[in-house]
Amino acid sequence: MNSSSRAIGEALPRKTTLNREQIIGFWAAWSGWTLDGMDSVIFALVLVPALKELLPLSGFAASRASSVWPGR
Repeated sequence: MNSSSRAIGEALPRKTTLNREQIIGFWAAWSGWTLDGMDSVIFALVLVPALKELLPLSGFAASRASSVWPGR
């Protein structure tokens, strides 16, 4: 029986030994990891522009050194 002759709604053959909870747990962990990575990228993209705008308001010069090494 090939895939074109399969009835609608018929279950596909199982390709994994994981149960439903394990599959859901995997996708939850993967989604969390992906969102953490996205947060890191967004933080990296806005860090320097935000420091260039906010440092002069706090009394520090908005130089390359103060933008690259915050907290120094």
